[in-house]
Amino acid sequence: MIHTSNLAIQVMVLQELFGIGFCGGAICFLIFLPFLIRFLVAYYIYEDAKKRGEEEMLWLIVGLVAGIIGLIIWLIVRPDRREVRMNDQRWQGTQYDQRAIPPQDRQVGKPCPDCDSPMRWITEHNRWFCDSCREYK
Repeated sequence: MIHTSNLAIQVMVLQELFGIGFCGGAICFLIFLPFLIRFLVAYYIYEDAKKRGEEEMLWLIVGLVAGIIGLIIWLIVRPDRREVRMNDQRWQGTQYDQRAIPPQDRQVGKPCPDCDSPMRWITEHNRWFCDSCREYK
């Protein structure tokens, strides 16, 4: 009597029904790998464009169509984080002076221009400090 495991039977059924086995699965994976990479690149470009205030849907389409080349284009033309902070709508029209000494009753609470967390005034450095971003503003 021949003993066959369940896995072997399943493999044989797959080979008979679809003409694929373990090698067919590897070939299928290799066929879909470029699509997966293209999707991940497009998702990264979309999220980065959204953080930087750019047209994220336009850049998502560029990422999906152009793939790695779209990523290279995005890395070349994307705005610097400093430009994003200066163009942020929350700070437009205000006199935002990073070194201005705050009133004594408002030493904490000024929102960070990057993450909106409250910042602390560090008197010895005469600057605002964001604990979330771990940097002076």
